[in-house]
Amino acid sequence: MPLKKSLLTLIIFLFWISPSVTAATFSSAPAGSVDNVDELPEPETLRSWIEQIKNNQRGPFKRIRWFCQDGEILPPKSYACREHGGGVQHGEWSEQVKLLRQHNYLIGNLLADLSPDTFFVQPDWNDRLKQIILEQFLREADNGWIFRQARYYRGAIQSEDENWHGHSLLLGLLQQPKLLNQHFLLLREAVRLLPHGQDSPPLTAMRQLAQTIEEQDPAFTPLRIKLHSQPEATDATAVRRHAETGLAELQEEYLQLAELISEVSQPQIDPFHAAQQLQFGRDTRLIKMFAEKSNDSVEQPVADRFTLACQLLAQIRTELAGFSSDRKQLRLLDLSLQLEFELYRTANQLLNKLPEATRRQRLTWVGLGVDALYGTGMLSTRERDDLSESLQTLLTAPVSVDIYQRELGRLVRLTRWAENRLHYHFETQVSWLARLDSAFQNFVPERLRSSPLLPISRIIDGLQTDSQQLRGVSQHLFGAQTTGLQPLNPGLARGRLEIVADPQRHRFTAEGIYLLPETVENLPPVAGILTRAAGNSLSHIQLLARNLGIPNIAISNHLENELIGHAGEIIVVAVSPGGVVQIANDSAEWRHRFNQQKTTDEFLINPDLDKLDLQQKQILGLEQIGAADSGRIAGPKGANLGELKKIYTQLVPDALVIPFGRFRSLLNNNQTPDGQNLFNWMSDNYRRLEQISDSDEKRQQTAHFLASLQEQIKIVPLPEEFLAELRTALEKHFGPDGSFGVFVRSDTNVEDLPNFTGAGLNKTVPHVVGFDNILAAIRKVWASPFSLRAYSWRQAHMRSPEHVYASVLLMLSVPAEKSGVMATTDLFGGDREQIHVATNEGVGGAVSGQRAEEILIDKKTGQVRLLAQASATQKRILLPTGGIRKVTAEAPPQLLTKNEIQQLREMAELLPSRFPSLRDEQGLAKPADIEFGFLDGNFVLFQIRPLLESKRVKKDLYLSQLDAAIEVKTQSIDLEAIPAEP
Repeated sequence: MPLKKSLLTLIIFLFWISPSVTAATFSSAPAGSVDNVDELPEPETLRSWIEQIKNNQRGPFKRIRWFCQDGEILPPKSYACREHGGGVQHGEWSEQVKLLRQHNYLIGNLLADLSPDTFFVQPDWNDRLKQIILEQFLREADNGWIFRQARYYRGAIQSEDENWHGHSLLLGLLQQPKLLNQHFLLLREAVRLLPHGQDSPPLTAMRQLAQTIEEQDPAFTPLRIKLHSQPEATDATAVRRHAETGLAELQEEYLQLAELISEVSQPQIDPFHAAQQLQFGRDTRLIKMFAEKSNDSVEQPVADRFTLACQLLAQIRTELAGFSSDRKQLRLLDLSLQLEFELYRTANQLLNKLPEATRRQRLTWVGLGVDALYGTGMLSTRERDDLSESLQTLLTAPVSVDIYQRELGRLVRLTRWAENRLHYHFETQVSWLARLDSAFQNFVPERLRSSPLLPISRIIDGLQTDSQQLRGVSQHLFGAQTTGLQPLNPGLARGRLEIVADPQRHRFTAEGIYLLPETVENLPPVAGILTRAAGNSLSHIQLLARNLGIPNIAISNHLENELIGHAGEIIVVAVSPGGVVQIANDSAEWRHRFNQQKTTDEFLINPDLDKLDLQQKQILGLEQIGAADSGRIAGPKGANLGELKKIYTQLVPDALVIPFGRFRSLLNNNQTPDGQNLFNWMSDNYRRLEQISDSDEKRQQTAHFLASLQEQIKIVPLPEEFLAELRTALEKHFGPDGSFGVFVRSDTNVEDLPNFTGAGLNKTVPHVVGFDNILAAIRKVWASPFSLRAYSWRQAHMRSPEHVYASVLLMLSVPAEKSGVMATTDLFGGDREQIHVATNEGVGGAVSGQRAEEILIDKKTGQVRLLAQASATQKRILLPTGGIRKVTAEAPPQLLTKNEIQQLREMAELLPSRFPSLRDEQGLAKPADIEFGFLDGNFVLFQIRPLLESKRVKKDLYLSQLDAAIEVKTQSIDLEAIPAEP
């Protein structure tokens, strides 16, 4: 079926299924909001409520009541619910808590109120469960949280009821589809935190108390750091010694902390013996091994106990679904958690043996740690397999230094993958509940710290340092050699370091270097980017940063405090094309260098004004436009799409192009109130702004002018002949009004130029349905190149800004099931035999920085290596009446099928020979950036542009000197040798 008819059929079909589609959506709250209830006050007031509840002697309750099965609520007395079908006694929520719960802030949870029979039939049970889990975390981490005083309010909480109902709830959870496989981490976190008669090691309580002590006793900082990274039994003695000279008012806390450390440092049970008693698994080989050690497993060598714990953790997850009894599955999950704690202890002890461990021993321990993290649910089967492939390569001699570094670079992804898995399951609920208390944001970092991830990542860091030393690739943070600086984009920048908590509210400047939670879609011009999360490498902002030579580094968690300590200072960030990373203090030498660079390294955005044809105003179909028209009558999106439509007729959606000439005629034929036409008024204002020397005043005046210009463009009258022409063209190409949707995209003469990409700077209005709505979207798109953000990115490199012309691309909406971006080169290694692909579920995947599935595809062999598994919590779908909605994303283990990957390979291979602009003067293929989608498993082509990299970075002498120290080494490394300490 032709693509156009197929799309129309699908869009019409969406009208019929819309009730079921919209049921699974997210609003501002995660789920379950109630209409017609009292409005909530401002967030500041809500946070003050939480503090009041913490200190209230009754906590979240106002009184004790019996809650009967038939719905009756009765005053407390013996057997009050006997005649009402039974019931439970506990506290009744205060009015504040009731109001918060009506608005889906599910706090003050009592498991005694929950029954699996009613809980799991609610459509939002998944969200409710996650909020319950997060509150249980804070109850443990924050001294009871809002239950702090209620623990002493007699009758408010019945622990036996909580345990019994928690146990029942977990048994019900085990019966839910997908939990044992795709959502294993969520299941295991529920078992870890919900009370059901099992005690858990007080790791979080230990860290929380150490943090509280440090806040009052700064001299305690070294001990607090030690307890957060590598706690040991001897730390209890160290805390007692500190107490001798510590603060008098903290003596009770010191001793309590020492007791907690002793408890954490001792085995809670013998998990190996417990595994034998459960007669676990079909293969009893491991059980026999454990049985041999179980008589006195604590006396066995640390490495042996570490090995056995890792193997059993992985085997429990692998075989759990094979047990038909949910009670036995729950017992095995409890055992899994006990094993994780045993592993945490032994792994920290293992770190003390690192100085005498060979490369082979360390790699073997990492492999076992990968199995263990799979067993905790923090790694998927696919991620485990990919990491195991790297380890197999490394442990199979001979291994060259280059391969050693390459594969260790892949192992480093382990940390991000584990973090992404937790974010996928809990990010929405953490963000929601953090409006009440920022302490909810500690959930993911604390879970990572208490898992096997911390010791395993430390072993990997040491190996990575070893590989860097062997090749001459270095990472330095303020003069000290380090690991944990992942280069994303090369560049050299000097600016003031700022720590950004909320990117949407922060005021950015082009001279700043910013530490962000993650790369954001609408980032204005900046000098350098440091991120806690790497995001995806093919988002618009990453491509723009790569083009302009803006250095971008992903920062490991353990380096954050060092950076935060330099907040407000001028720093220098250098990332070489070869991967050398330096973050340094400013100096007179750096100031001199950057002053020179300003005068020698600037490039200009130079659109070819001589080739412009502003007389062409007629709306064009793709059959009427081609690559030669780019920058002449329309922008590169429409021109290139016309060329592609001729080559790949069935793969490219139908589209219309409104040329530059129509936009210029609007400016020429409409006037300001004082009688000046808009083009001349705009030009005069640009000249006026150039004369303003004060930067703050210039920014204010520029913002005011651009807002006025955008408003004028949005309200100018449109000629009747244009409206009639547009209506006719839409009906001819797409069908009757209302039967189709289009993506309305800006397409200017100052993007995809030889030295400037402009990716993501201008507006796209997605899936617009109806003539009047399309007309309004066209106005927005015409105005979008004149937003302050788009202007600011361009204007540092452009003269004569009045010659920015906007054409408009109207592309038929495609309800893509998955979509993304493909670069026909390896963005990190520069290997043109590799294809770098980022994909998400739904429409508009990857371009906005979503946590995408990222893979490398070998063009010749088709081999696929995983860079990141999709973990975005939401996807975009098209709505029948227009627009898009974000709904829950499934984040499957593998997004692209083998057939779809093959289609991407074929496109990457054939495109340069069929599309001349993707070949250089020597006829060699140039890297391309391709936006695509898949509908019913079939490739759809949306856009293509050259992949531009910064020429300034390539010719920068300092960055070249950094790379000059890197040696290409093919000789084998000695796996039996002990790595040199840095």
